Amino acid sequence: MLLHGICPAQNNKYSDNNKVQYLKQYPNDLSELFFSSPSHEVASIYLVCLQEIPNERQELLIRLQASIGPRHVLFSYAIHGSLAILVFLARELIWYTTVPQSTGVTTRAAVKTKGAAGICFVLFGTSMLFLSCHFKAHTKNLHLRVQDYEQVVANLNLPRVGLTKGYRQRGRESLDRFDVIFWAGDMNFRIQRPRHIVENLLSTGRTNSTYDNLLTADELLISQAEGRVFPRFHEGRITFPPTYKFDLNSDMYDSSEKRRTPSYTDRILFMSQNKGAVVCLHYDIIPAIRTSDHRPVYGFYSLKLKGGCDKYVWIRFFWQRKQAFSIYSLLLPPDLSTGTYTSPAIKDERAASTLSAYPNLPTRPECVHYSNTHRTECSRLHTEIEYGHLHMCTDEMPFFYNGLHHPWKITSPHIFYCKRIG
Repeated sequence: MLLHGICPAQNNKYSDNNKVQYLKQYPNDLSELFFSSPSHEVASIYLVCLQEIPNERQELLIRLQASIGPRHVLFSYAIHGSLAILVFLARELIWYTTVPQSTGVTTRAAVKTKGAAGICFVLFGTSMLFLSCHFKAHTKNLHLRVQDYEQVVANLNLPRVGLTKGYRQRGRESLDRFDVIFWAGDMNFRIQRPRHIVENLLSTGRTNSTYDNLLTADELLISQAEGRVFPRFHEGRITFPPTYKFDLNSDMYDSSEKRRTPSYTDRILFMSQNKGAVVCLHYDIIPAIRTSDHRPVYGFYSLKLKGGCDKYVWIRFFWQRKQAFSIYSLLLPPDLSTGTYTSPAIKDERAASTLSAYPNLPTRPECVHYSNTHRTECSRLHTEIEYGHLHMCTDEMPFFYNGLHHPWKITSPHIFYCKRIG
């Protein structure tokens, strides 16, 4: 089993009249997030961890699904304040997973900009936990970053009471309940050296020996060795330059008045109960994405999974009905022999992102579309794709087939692929 983990911290900030503003946009091309591995292998699981995301949450889901394509589906996601975590699975794996559970932990009073968002589920017989985090910033706040880690571990209420089948039942802390854990995010751990020394090292050549030298002063590695944070976690070898802080759309480190020391703030850590169950194959940055003051980090991993167990409650029917396979019915013309077209109910808005993975649907005269009088009512979840639009449609809306009006009624909410509106 191959897993591809991505940690593209947003943190798109600029200063305007001494106020911090956030750029409310995503990179134009998100495909680099999924297809950055030098081996060009396709993973079975894609994990995306984001911090300080803009408000256009639905756009995020749609664009990521469209970028990864139809071979994978958005299995689950969790958004906690400005934190987000998304799990995409190969379509054939959705038959062998339990119902996903999610949670959020806030480590900053009153606002949800610091903390963690998590998702857990069982795949075959292996229980998995995925976490996206954002710890306290600034060089002086190492002790607060340690506290953030401790708070997340102490307040992680997964799996929930009554939904623990398939998870480990023993252990002193929350992390002991899972066979495999991936924890990624903007952890904000800094290099404990002055900026000019770090710059001098980088100027001598960006080689592995240079990075090893920098990492001797890395707060995370030092704190790990002292047993203060992530005591049982591992990390792929770092063979890339510090991921923070860059000028936007530039390869130059912070040229502002603050001139922050380049540091490895963005990390992907993993832990497994069985030694050798997780192997890091690649660990690197994605230099092509430069719309943030951070560089995205990705990891490519091989996982050994345990066999499944018939006593688990699988998600197979729920997923088939509400997500992936509902899309195929959209390509079929309505049955003209009946006066009512009954479609399966899709109440979960995440289905919109699944549909958008098919931008190359052929133009068909049978595609359902609505008259101008219903355009406003159909505008929810609007997103353009190559041949038309996606819309969430309400009950009992008259529609047209091959240009002719039919007195049919939609008996349940459904997301339609619309050929044209107006």
